[in-house]
Amino acid sequence: MKYRAILPLIAILLLTCGKNPADGGDDPDWIALTARVDGYRQIYLVDLNEPTRYKQITQNNHQNVKPAFFRDRTKLIYQDKTTGTTHNPELVLYDLEGDSVRHLQPPDDGIPFPLAGVDPIVFSDDDSGFYFTNSSSWVGNDALYYDFANHTVRNLTQTADPSEYVVGIKGRGDTLIVFSNDTSMTHQPWGIYLMDMNGNYISYVDNPHLELININGVNRKAAYNAEWNNELGLFVFAHKQPNVSGFRIAVTDLDGSHYEVYTSGNYMDDYPCWGPGGQTIFFQRRGLQDYSGPYKVMVLDLQSGKVEELTKPATVDGATSLSFPDY
Repeated sequence: MKYRAILPLIAILLLTCGKNPADGGDDPDWIALTARVDGYRQIYLVDLNEPTRYKQITQNNHQNVKPAFFRDRTKLIYQDKTTGTTHNPELVLYDLEGDSVRHLQPPDDGIPFPLAGVDPIVFSDDDSGFYFTNSSSWVGNDALYYDFANHTVRNLTQTADPSEYVVGIKGRGDTLIVFSNDTSMTHQPWGIYLMDMNGNYISYVDNPHLELININGVNRKAAYNAEWNNELGLFVFAHKQPNVSGFRIAVTDLDGSHYEVYTSGNYMDDYPCWGPGGQTIFFQRRGLQDYSGPYKVMVLDLQSGKVEELTKPATVDGATSLSFPDY
């Protein structure tokens, strides 16, 4: 079944637009992104209704990346890493309504904040906390949960070498969707699993479009940076496929009975996220050989299949690159 055919059925799922007052005009419908300005990466909000209108969230000589909206869209979290140092990035909470920031301090229970970065952030159904993973290339990456009320972190999983990443919450907030390569525990291939809220594996998601094929340390096929939309029952992800040079933006359901590819693979299309009502997808794009960018933020209209830039980078404070969109 083609994804476009189900669009009329999901029209009622339109998300509420941002309610924060903008400088003139109607209330903006914000998308958050990272902009490279004067060599530093800053967090901005860009209005979907008028993409030349924007709001700068950070203004420092740090590298601020990967904004993630709360489910109610009143706050977001981003990573802040001081340039030229090796210290861990801090997680910062920005309140859109109060226009204020609060640093999420490392907890007192001994579990450190990121060794290298956070990938990804998945908020609980009631925004009382979020799942995240310490992303490091030299140790296993455990899935963790941060509780806003107690400012504490607990291990959802704790392994010496394998890695687990929470990529979504399924059903009525009672089932996690995770990526795992812990084959000694699962006795199944690397890939997507269902897990209970206490970190116990339920089942392997046997979806051929989400499988990971690694040959001699190289991923020949992979579903990168998947984002789950629980209302639609669909993943969006960057698809690495054999004999395709770049990454393609693709959509699939849980069991793989529905699958559709939307971009050509002539670019590195990555970090997709669902837009309003699941009718659009935002993602970042770079050229195949442009390993460090520049990046563009693209908008994919699912009904027409049309792909276009959200806005030129230079329109956002003279930026040279836009990346990591989140809605």
